[in-house]
Amino acid sequence: MIKNFFVFALITVLCSCIVLGENGNENPELYESQELFSEILIQQTNQHINMGRITNGIKIVQSFKTDEDNTLSGLDIYFSTFMRANTNNVILTISKKIQSNEFLSLFSTNLEASILKDNHYYRFSLPFLQLNANEEYFISLESTSANYDNSITIWVATNNPYPDGKLYIITGSNTNIYESWDIKFRVLFVAKGTHIEYYTYLYLTKDWWDRKVYRSKYTDIAITFGDSGIMEGYFYEHFFQYNLDFDDYFCIPDDLIISYNSNTLLNGTSSWVKAYSLYYETEHGYLDENKKHIIVKHKYINGKGFNPLAKVEHKGNGILPEADIEIWHEMYYDKNYVPMYISIRNKSKSKKRFIYVFQDRAWMTDSEIFSMPNVRQYWPDGEYYSTRVWYINEKNRNTKSNWIANYNDRKEKMCAVTYAPPESVGIILHATWNNLNLSIKSLDPFGYATKISNWFILENILTNVNALLSSPYDNTNWKWHGTVIDFGYIEPEQTITQAIVKIMFSKYYNRNDMVNKIWQIINEIPTLNVSKIISTNE
Repeated sequence: MIKNFFVFALITVLCSCIVLGENGNENPELYESQELFSEILIQQTNQHINMGRITNGIKIVQSFKTDEDNTLSGLDIYFSTFMRANTNNVILTISKKIQSNEFLSLFSTNLEASILKDNHYYRFSLPFLQLNANEEYFISLESTSANYDNSITIWVATNNPYPDGKLYIITGSNTNIYESWDIKFRVLFVAKGTHIEYYTYLYLTKDWWDRKVYRSKYTDIAITFGDSGIMEGYFYEHFFQYNLDFDDYFCIPDDLIISYNSNTLLNGTSSWVKAYSLYYETEHGYLDENKKHIIVKHKYINGKGFNPLAKVEHKGNGILPEADIEIWHEMYYDKNYVPMYISIRNKSKSKKRFIYVFQDRAWMTDSEIFSMPNVRQYWPDGEYYSTRVWYINEKNRNTKSNWIANYNDRKEKMCAVTYAPPESVGIILHATWNNLNLSIKSLDPFGYATKISNWFILENILTNVNALLSSPYDNTNWKWHGTVIDFGYIEPEQTITQAIVKIMFSKYYNRNDMVNKIWQIINEIPTLNVSKIISTNE
């Protein structure tokens, strides 16, 4: 059956991810690396006729769909060169429909026909593109420089061998649809594993970078950590994509643990310390025999002291907290979220208030390790270009609208989110700030130690945190964000547990798609088992 309709109106919004080998097979190193992740899930291998010469003004379009969410990684198309060396260009575009006659280009590349072999597949190695289940996608081929004597063609089967797709032939302003025709092609997707793998790797020096890795083979998100006694053992938890390198999301939490027994502190006591300066013991392992669920736990128990590898300035100003502290992550092989539980047990003889400041420097670098010019922030109400405070209280706590996202649109497109679940009632704010505003020599997150007496009392932090709004969020060296958790006043030997959730994904199409994925993941997060805050009064 042949139908006529208006010509495709392609909106060319090209994906800004890395193109792994724009010339396909011409880059064997990248091709082989990508091949390790890939499997062929769609293929149509029959051939009955060729399409004739694809000259300037002719566009061939094949539709396809996947029956579940998948990540596109490659495409094979069967070409014929008429047994000659052609020099015309060949333009491949992959797109999806966004309106009745408008299409969003997800990827496009331009190659020279001279690299094609007669009656052979040519593999296009693609950036990793996330495709949604049962959504229609389109492969288009055309040439703007081809003529009768300098052109290629492709092979087609005419007996409806691929029922989920159809063929379109566009000539000028006319489009014909061939319901039972399909080109000879194969579609490759990232192979989905069914478990979490465990391994180790060494980077730079053993004392600092001997990392253990739990990596989901389904989502390619990983948690890495060091053994007990390794610098930043807990606080070197990272979420990576694919190649375990600095080009991926690389988070270095720089957390503070604060305690005090009086809001006035006229005759009170206090402690505050960089969390990674504490000596943590590490426990980790699978929680089920199928390796689908793991836990990484770090415990500071019975006043073990400062981490021997911690820098002098970190422990010199810090005071060991009178508390047992356990912090653990849970990762599921098929989820894009990782709950981070923080449990504090008061080991002093008096009631004390504990504040935990989760302070994160998120590297998503695409240039060099210490530069983040393309990292931006996004909030539930949209883009924000200055440092900001987002307060969480009884009015908005149950809306699930309490998160801060860092993203980078370059390369594979990455988004990392810190989310405050409604049941964790101790979370009172998210904030972003510029490193240029900080007092570099002080240990407090906002740089108040040299300005305010008893800066670490929660009320003082809340009173002065808005000073952060004086600067744009434009420092290329560091992009900070943080979350303040108030554990309230904890009685001696009492334990309180709170939680935040880290969310990580990549390969979104645009900003709307990124935000939709954030909400989709948040709605998948189950209710977390945390404590009620007993009291915030002395």
